[in-house]
Amino acid sequence: MTVRMIDGKARPGSLPGTTTRCESGPGPVHRISCPCGCGMVATASHQVISGSVEGGNLTLSPSLHMTAPGACGWHGFLVDGVYRSVDEPMPSHSPEVIR
Repeated sequence: MTVRMIDGKARPGSLPGTTTRCESGPGPVHRISCPCGCGMVATASHQVISGSVEGGNLTLSPSLHMTAPGACGWHGFLVDGVYRSVDEPMPSHSPEVIR
């Protein structure tokens, strides 16, 4: 699933994979609507490896895992602007740091 960029913020009811960059805190923070489609929205302060939300090619590390109370448990990666479940094979050009 490809990153979707919207004006404003990812919020409950946003399309799956909607990702926004927040301007709060000392480091990068992203709001992500769960890629599985369950409607859960999570805040992730993961390291930006490359790309950006605006460019549609964001890569975050480590993996994303929806574990908040009531979450679906989706676990996967955001690499080059594409969400991939841990059950999907990673592209061979993926950064070694997130394997």
